[in-house]
Amino acid sequence: GDAIASEFKLRHKQGDSLYVRVVAKAIDPEAQALQVISMVEDITAQKMTEARNRQLIAILDEANDFIGMSTPDGQLTYLNPQALRMLGLPQDTNPRTLSIQSLHSRENYDNVVKDMIPEILAKGHWRGELTFLHRDGHEFPASCAVSVHQDGKGNVIQISNIARDITAEKQAQRALMAAKETAEAATRAKSEFLAHMSHEIRTPMNAVIGLAQLLDQETLTPGQAVMVRHIGEAGEALLRVINDILDFSKMEAGQIQIDRQPFSLSMVLQHIDRLFQISAQAKGLALTVSAPPDEGGTLLGDRIRLEQILVNLIGNAIKFTQEGSVALAVTHVRDHAIPLRLRFEVRDTGIGVPQPVQSQLFQPFSQGDASITRRFGGTGLGLTISKRLVELMGGDIGVLSEEGRGSTFWFEIPFERACDGSKYDTVAMPTPEEPTGPRLGGLHILAVDDNRLNLMVLEKALRNEGADVTLAADGQQALQVLGARPGDFEVVLMDIQMPVMDGLTATRAIRNDPGLCHLPVIALTAGVLPEERQAALDAG
Repeated sequence: GDAIASEFKLRHKQGDSLYVRVVAKAIDPEAQALQVISMVEDITAQKMTEARNRQLIAILDEANDFIGMSTPDGQLTYLNPQALRMLGLPQDTNPRTLSIQSLHSRENYDNVVKDMIPEILAKGHWRGELTFLHRDGHEFPASCAVSVHQDGKGNVIQISNIARDITAEKQAQRALMAAKETAEAATRAKSEFLAHMSHEIRTPMNAVIGLAQLLDQETLTPGQAVMVRHIGEAGEALLRVINDILDFSKMEAGQIQIDRQPFSLSMVLQHIDRLFQISAQAKGLALTVSAPPDEGGTLLGDRIRLEQILVNLIGNAIKFTQEGSVALAVTHVRDHAIPLRLRFEVRDTGIGVPQPVQSQLFQPFSQGDASITRRFGGTGLGLTISKRLVELMGGDIGVLSEEGRGSTFWFEIPFERACDGSKYDTVAMPTPEEPTGPRLGGLHILAVDDNRLNLMVLEKALRNEGADVTLAADGQQALQVLGARPGDFEVVLMDIQMPVMDGLTATRAIRNDPGLCHLPVIALTAGVLPEERQAALDAG
């Protein structure tokens, strides 16, 4: 009769399981003695492979990623449930009724996928993004990892693709880009506001202070002289407030840059000492400045910002000290990681800072409590600005204080030597002497400004120093004057923001004129932004 085949699970004498296939056939079914011929085949390896495949399919079926397999010619052989969900297909869909082409729009397949298949077959793998077609007609992006699988002879037997829907990531990227563009627009608007406010506020304040200084040089009664000085002091106080707010705003907008230029620390300390001796003596305070005796070399750093920090700290110390002393001490800090790290300490015998308040001191608009502001004035931004400047220079800042017993404000900043052996001759440097006569005698100056008060202050101040001054109200007038009198001027003082023709346009015209290109042009501006400074330099 016919052969009969069956599979059996047996147990080896050593205890292991094995699978066999038995094929048997009767030789002569009609005979009294039944004779059977049989063949037994060990199919254990085949059964193990089938078991592993079932486990693999079970794992693939539970995966949260799209997993698909196809033949080299594009016929799909497997799609896991997640792939069917991503494509919007029923779970009972037979993948063999589909092809790679059916997973993409016609345009996308013809323009992208079709040309990629030969490349994938040649390289054996590919990673990137593809766009798939959902059953309802919409397309979605996916991140794909495609691999080519070969048999033992090197023939391609299937292609697998593991894909992940990245629609959410793409939406997040677009949202992030939109947020970035919004933030950049807000920053630009803030910068434009800062530039405008700087010009509109500082320009009249400079006129007030300048007129007060000029009036102070006139013959006045004692009472008038006192009032003029009060006007000047009030104007300078208001200008400091404005400068603090503008500096803080620039920091908030990330527009503060730290320069690395050679400077002499001893010259900085001499300048600070001269700057505050008069105000300290006016309150009966002793002001001392000390530094390491060997610190006469050239350092690399931002001298202007260092002075700004020292002015803030020493100015505060004098303001909050009614009797006693204020001292600035500079010392070396031993730090093996940083060759040159300096510690600046400003010590005073003033009112001190209560312990609960100390943590708030470096916060914006903070002065301990409202009574401090009412009594001493100020914006409460000086320490905030100092802290951020110190941090921008890679340093630290802090305070040690006890209420009623004074304070020590300190900061540490790393520096570099500009060059070995370079020393400023600070000992031999003569003390500047007050000029005995006009300092600008015989100098012909063209002053250009659209603000009438500023032009008045500028003209008066220059004439007091012996200069011969010609005035122009805008860039166009300045070019007309220079064109009519090309060799009459040694220097031009040029405002930047002016109607008719601004200072930058006028300066570029001067630089492009062979007869005027040598003429020095000095910018006059209330602008505070780095890009405004750079624009002036670029214009010449």
